[in-house]
Amino acid sequence: MSGAAHVRLRVLVSAPLFPPAFRGGGPIRTLAALVATAPHDVAVAVVCGDRDLGAPEPLPVPRRDWLPQGRARIRYVDRRRPDAVLRALASAPPPDVVYVNGLFDPIFSMLVRAWARQRRVQVLLAPRGELAAGALAIRGGRKRAFLRVAAASGLDAGVVWHASSDREADDIRAAIGDDVAVVVREDDHALPRHASRSASPPGPLRLVFVSRLVPNKGLDVLLEALALVDEPWTLDVHGIAEDAEHAERCRALAEAPGMRDRVAFHGPLEPHAVRDVFAEHDLFAFPTAFENFGHVIAEALSVGCPVLAPDTTPWTPRLADGAGGVVESLEPAAWAERIREWALADADERTARREAAADAYDRWRDEAAPHVLAMLRDRVGGG
Repeated sequence: MSGAAHVRLRVLVSAPLFPPAFRGGGPIRTLAALVATAPHDVAVAVVCGDRDLGAPEPLPVPRRDWLPQGRARIRYVDRRRPDAVLRALASAPPPDVVYVNGLFDPIFSMLVRAWARQRRVQVLLAPRGELAAGALAIRGGRKRAFLRVAAASGLDAGVVWHASSDREADDIRAAIGDDVAVVVREDDHALPRHASRSASPPGPLRLVFVSRLVPNKGLDVLLEALALVDEPWTLDVHGIAEDAEHAERCRALAEAPGMRDRVAFHGPLEPHAVRDVFAEHDLFAFPTAFENFGHVIAEALSVGCPVLAPDTTPWTPRLADGAGGVVESLEPAAWAERIREWALADADERTARREAAADAYDRWRDEAAPHVLAMLRDRVGGG
């Protein structure tokens, strides 16, 4: 799986989405960064789906073969064929650890966990925010039934859970049990060591929203808030319309009087374009109901784009300390009040806020913890 001379740990990663898939947003970029930055004594293979989120056609990648990507190997498989997934798992060099991304996927989580349990291979499971209270409230009956089945069948036995924050660790223990093993480590990324910086030009407040168009990301809250803001502003929306009904509601809100010429929908962004888009805006307004990490927040701060978010992300202390701002409510009126403050700021004040956001990013990068696979290597051993 790797050209490393002294491999101490062999990790088999399972995920429904992996590049060149990109429509799933930050979690895909997080996983790609984890694989690309794995320690040299950790060999990584990835078994993943061959389609992007919501796409009917396969990705333009070969199947049936392990493809080299840096020091890792990638195998794309048709998720509609569990037998093909099992063959791909069996064709990988025997792993010390299976790293499962996501909790509720029947193929790339449940099937893979059963395969690992049968072979008595250690499982590291990253729920990616799926155990947050807000996430569990969406189709909650089905999800809680899934959790009961997993517990009764022994799929949770011996699992080490990967939480990207103390808050997510609490969510895991609340849903699974107080005695579960949890490794807390922020999600990995491939962002620069220092933030890039630029000035804000005069003119209307340039707002941006970058996320999937689903109810829990809060674009409707933002649009309802902006309808209450008379000061000059523009909004660019980038994201896949994953929930068609929600996306249609948002488009209807954007067609209201006074909104039509100020809101533009652009569809999903290619990963390489995300930071460039943030660099062109004064404020990332993100009324998200929950984020286990918030890769997109880190991307915004990496180019000095301040972020306005509720207290539903691990970034609250940094946003309150210069990286942007924290809105204490998801009510549109509360968001309108905060956005109005930004819209009234002149170009010099917005530039100062961009500098503060970049400084906050640099402080965050200075505090980087060891790679999660290095933490697992030291915990589990192998090789």
